[in-house]
This record gives sequence, C-alpha cells and structure tokens, in this order.
Amino acid sequence: QPQFPGGEDSLYNFIYSNLRYPQVAKDNAIEGRVFLRFVVEKDGSITNVKIIRDIGGGCGREAKRVVEMMPKWIPGKQNGKPVRVQFNMPIRFEVQEEDKAKHTDETSLLKNDSTSSNTIVKVIFDSDKQPQEEKGLTGPEDTVKEYVEEELFIEIDIQPQFPGGDDSLYSFIYSNLRYPQEAIDNGIEGRVFITFTVEKDGSITGIKLLRDIGYGCGEEAMRVVRMMPKWIPGKDHLGNIRRTQYNMPINFEFKQ
Repeated sequence: QPQFPGGEDSLYNFIYSNLRYPQVAKDNAIEGRVFLRFVVEKDGSITNVKIIRDIGGGCGREAKRVVEMMPKWIPGKQNGKPVRVQFNMPIRFEVQEEDKAKHTDETSLLKNDSTSSNTIVKVIFDSDKQPQEEKGLTGPEDTVKEYVEEELFIEIDIQPQFPGGDDSLYSFIYSNLRYPQEAIDNGIEGRVFITFTVEKDGSITGIKLLRDIGYGCGEEAMRVVRMMPKWIPGKDHLGNIRRTQYNMPINFEFKQ
C-alpha cells in the first residue's frame, strides 16, 4: 500500500500540526467523521482529493485543505511496479469537554492529541484490504487500484454503531480493559489499532490487530473487542444492511 513518508506516526504529526478545528464547528459542537478519498499517483503525488462524507461546519473543507498540503507519498506497488492507488482516509473531529459542556458530557476514547487546547482530531485508517480495480476506468494508465474487500463496505451512509452509541462503547471499553502489568512495569503507552467486521446481524467477526505497542496491550485490546455484544449494523443509502469494516484505535495511557 502507499505510505506517507516516515509512516503513520509522521502522518499523524502532519495532520495534527496543520489541521485547525473550524470555529463554526466548535461553536456548534459539531463532531464526527469526515471521509476523504484521493489518489496516490505513481510518483507519489496526491491528486483527485474529494470529500466523500462531510459533517458540516467547515470540517470537510478543512480536512481537504490539509490533505492537499501533503508531500509526496511512497507510492503503492503491484508486482514490484508503482501503481496509482486510491486511498480512503476518515478523519474524526471531536470537541473537547470544556467547549461542548453545554451540549454533552461525552468522554473521548482516544488520547487527546490536538492542534490547539480546544481541538481533538482522530485519524483512522482503512487498511488490511485486497486490491481491486475501480470500475469505470479504462486503460493501463488510468487504472486505479483501490483497497477494498469484496462485499465489505468501508464508507457507508449509516455507520455501524455500538448499542447505546459512543458513550456506551467508551463505558464498555473502560470497564473491561485491563492495563497489562508488563506494560505498566515498563512504562508502555500508546495506541493499539484493531480492525473488525460488523456483520449484517451485528455480530463482530474478523478481528485483527493492525498495530501493536507490545507488552500485552494488543492482546488485551483484542480480548475486549471479542467480548463486545452485537452492534447495530451499517446501512447503505438505500437502507440495505451491509457488512462493514470498522477500525478502532484504543489508547493505553497512564493516569496523571
């Protein structure tokens, strides 16, 4: 797959250092995921940046602005040769508690990495997918390899949801997650990335560890995800229930 120069950590730093939470969105406590799609060309340049799903308040435009600023990536390859690759990037905007206290008491699952004291931005990646040629494009020079899984949706109109919503999900995670003693003893902190499929009946399958920080944290995160009850499944724009891939970063952090 194509890669930002320096890897995911460098991409996070780039996003966090450049993204600004739109004032209108903050004032109105607008939160959620903005879905962007772009093509990483054979030379690593970024083209065809599009907003697939917006939450309003200027968030989509701001996310698009930052993506268009990105330097050249390391291009994707197939059979050892660079290919044009379509990349999907969801970016989550979340207002800090002090700015949205009048709206909600939601607690963040992720570490509060922010571009300012009033901003939390979560970057969640679609990965572990199989290449498939995008329909409607012809000719070897126009072919874009998109990482999607057959019959498995990444972007969908109505996202799958933990029963009770994000607050219930956070409560479930926090009440069941146990910080591994080995990680505590070694001062290990950081994010573990889990991906799984929410089936049409809401059951959770295909749980995989995308990124681990070691010392038992990945295994513990997967253990808790396996315990989750059935979710409310995702739906497409026609209201059809669909299998949906869901990526979940879980942050291990010592309390101050």
